[in-house]
Amino acid sequence: MNQLMMNQSVAQWWDDFRKQTIPDVSSVQRREMRKAFYAGMAQVMLALEECSNIDLDDEVFAALFEQRYQEVRQFFEPEGGVYETH
Repeated sequence: MNQLMMNQSVAQWWDDFRKQTIPDVSSVQRREMRKAFYAGMAQVMLALEECSNIDLDDEVFAALFEQRYQEVRQFFEPEGGVYETH
């Protein structure tokens, strides 16, 4: 994650995501996508919190993170990498 992204709020991440993926949709679709985006963000936060509460060494954590990263990348591959994770 670049320094700029680290200084952004979740709302700013949402806005970047929205502009890249659903720039011209109805207000209902935008609202539902926003709910889904924040639900996904909440799940990530819960997973990170759980990882911080258990005793994982750095190597195990890095492997788990890499597995999730690859899963997300594979999800976007059929879409031509519409939304890059880095």
